[in-house]
Amino acid sequence: MGRNRVPSCRLHRPSGLAVVTVGGKDFYLGRYGTPESQAEYRRIMGEWLAAGAVAPTEGVERGLIVDDLIKRYLLHAERHYQKHGKPTSKVELVRNALAILHPIYGHTEAASFGPLALKAARDAMVRATWSEKSGKEHPTFCRKTINLHVGRIRRMFRWAAENGLVGPSVYHALLAVQGLQRGRTEARESEPVRPVSNEQVEATLLRVTRQVAAMIRLQLLTGMRPGEVVLMRVDDLEMKGES
Repeated sequence: MGRNRVPSCRLHRPSGLAVVTVGGKDFYLGRYGTPESQAEYRRIMGEWLAAGAVAPTEGVERGLIVDDLIKRYLLHAERHYQKHGKPTSKVELVRNALAILHPIYGHTEAASFGPLALKAARDAMVRATWSEKSGKEHPTFCRKTINLHVGRIRRMFRWAAENGLVGPSVYHALLAVQGLQRGRTEARESEPVRPVSNEQVEATLLRVTRQVAAMIRLQLLTGMRPGEVVLMRVDDLEMKGES
C-alpha cells in the first residue's frame, strides 16, 4: 500500500464488523455500515494523517497523567467495591496505595509508567516512616502490605488498559515486578497474629448475646472457623449415639 493512499474501510464477513488495515494492523470499527463505525474510521484516519501516515496507537489516551488516572480509578473503585449501596473498606485501601504515586509520579504520563517506576514507588513504601510523640521512628508499611499495595497499583493499570487509557503493554510490563520476599528486603515483617487468652474469651462471653456466646464455645470445642459456625445448620449435626 502506498504511503499517500488512504486505507479503505471494508467488511469483515465472518464477524460483520467494519475493519481498516493501517501499518499492517487491523483495526475493528464496530458493526459495518453503522454511523458509529464510520465515525471510528474517520477518527483513526485523522490520527493516521496527523501522524504523517503512521499507524495510530490503539487504546491510548494521549497526555493522560497519573494523577488524572488515579482520580478516574478511584471513582471506579467507589462504584465497584460496594455493599448495601455504600463503599466498602477496600476503597480506602486502594486510596492509600495510590497515594504513594502522587508525590513521585503524579504529573508524569500514565503511558510511560513502567517497572522501574513501580519499583521506585515500592521503595518509597519501604522507606516510609511515622513518628511517635517521643520522636521515635517506625516503618509505616510491613512487607505484606507493600506487596498488596503494589498489586493494587498494578490493578489500576490493568483497568486503564481495559478501558483504552493506556496500551496493554504498560500493564504487562508491570507484571515483571516481583513481590518482596522474606529475608531479602529491608521492609519489616508484620507481627504474627497470636490467639487470645482463655481469660479474655471468658470476659467476652459475658458481654455478647446468648447465641453468639454459644457459637464462641462451639469454636473452642471444635476449632471451627467463624464462617463455618455461621453456615452450620441442624441438618449438619449427627445426633445419633450416646448423649
